[in-house]
Amino acid sequence: MPYKAPRSVQRMLHDKTNKRLAPKRRPLHRKRHDNSTINPKNGEGFQTARDSTLPQSAKKEFTKIASCLHANFTNRCNHFGMKETVSTPIEGQVDPAPLEPKAAHCGPFLKVCIAIFALPVVCALILFRIYGVDTHHNSRAGIWWPERGRNLIPPTATDIMLRRDLLDHCATYTISERDLNGFLDKRFASAGKALDSFSERSEADSKEIGTVIAPLGWVVTEDTVFYGYTASNGGVHSYYHDTKTGLTYQESAYW
Repeated sequence: MPYKAPRSVQRMLHDKTNKRLAPKRRPLHRKRHDNSTINPKNGEGFQTARDSTLPQSAKKEFTKIASCLHANFTNRCNHFGMKETVSTPIEGQVDPAPLEPKAAHCGPFLKVCIAIFALPVVCALILFRIYGVDTHHNSRAGIWWPERGRNLIPPTATDIMLRRDLLDHCATYTISERDLNGFLDKRFASAGKALDSFSERSEADSKEIGTVIAPLGWVVTEDTVFYGYTASNGGVHSYYHDTKTGLTYQESAYW
């Protein structure tokens, strides 16, 4: 009859066998080469392990590059009218200061330079308008330059073409001889003496008939008469008048 161990011994042998055959379980907290542990349930410890492998200078350089890229992207978005996506800041990163617009230091200086250069140009245009261009006027009232030049033209003259200079002028206009004589008698009469301009007129030189004597293109005709007077200030005034057509050419020099 085979030997049968007591029940207590059989129970003890059964427990030992089950422990030896059961698979071994790994610990939940694994150790890394830097002695930091990682909890697989919540991931704690991973940040410590990663940061410990990077030097401090590399961390600062990474933060600086990220800040510059963020500022550059923000400026480009603002330039093209794009909206920037707000992202969560990186731990330890400092937001870059906004770029200040450059002050326009050259603004006042540029305005002064423009004013200095514009003033001579404006003056030159005004002088060119007065002295460099022939102007047409329906009557003497339309002439706006100084009185000493305007009052040498008869007030009843019409269709006036005028060329002015600083100290003289020439003009062509239409007027009757009677009105011209009345104007000359009053304008050039000496103090206390009456002037009869009609009796002092002279006929045109036969050699000058058909020639142009004026820069405005006035031609001497057979019916042309000449009136010449000297003012008290030394100015010389000449009037060429066509008795048939009433066309008159005047040269006046005053100083």
